[in-house]
Amino acid sequence: RRLGLQQYLHRVALHPVLAQSKPLQVFFEGNPDSMRVPEEKKGFFSGLMKDLTPRSSAASDPELDSARLQLRELEAQLAEVHKFMERLIRRRKDLGGSLAEFGLTLITMGNHEQQAGDGEAASTSKSF
Repeated sequence: RRLGLQQYLHRVALHPVLAQSKPLQVFFEGNPDSMRVPEEKKGFFSGLMKDLTPRSSAASDPELDSARLQLRELEAQLAEVHKFMERLIRRRKDLGGSLAEFGLTLITMGNHEQQAGDGEAASTSKSF
């Protein structure tokens, strides 16, 4: 995960518009306590970071755009799966309730038949 994060931050830092961003400079080089821009710090980003000046409206990352689109599609699919699972759970609960009721009915019917059978057996044994 750390390597992936490092690679992502490196790509962000090399982006033509973001490389000129003052907030990004503060993020990378700033003091964590105050998050202020350091004074004349020599480092990797010292020459890259300046005020945000968009170069063109077409300066978008196609890889990022395709990842956003794919993420939106996955979110839509996940929402559909969520709806399906809610319906499935509801149906399973209904089925469980119906099976419990059916089981109680079978128990009641079995008890009734046993009592009726005991009564018939008693009357039959008296006749012999």
